[in-house]
Amino acid sequence: MQGLEIVPGHSEFDATTPKTVSAHCPTGKKLTGGGAKIIFGPGAAGQVMLTESAPLETFNGQENVISDDTWRARADSIQPAGGALANWQLQVFVVCVNA
Repeated sequence: MQGLEIVPGHSEFDATTPKTVSAHCPTGKKLTGGGAKIIFGPGAAGQVMLTESAPLETFNGQENVISDDTWRARADSIQPAGGALANWQLQVFVVCVNA
């Protein structure tokens, strides 16, 4: 692919929930795909789930507009009963090519 570039993005590594992260293609490039993953800290407790991983979608007042250069992901955690949630991070990437 002409001008292939993978651009990462990530959240802080802490116990905050939810986490939302976006990655953006450089000017002149368009997205062809993307993805996300959750990274757990040592002794992780609780549940974390990826609840969204897709091109950014916005509403302009009349219709949904799907981005051609931004990938967005969201993850949510559930605190374990009687304990604290361990630190975790949401990582996202967008795959870009020349427009």
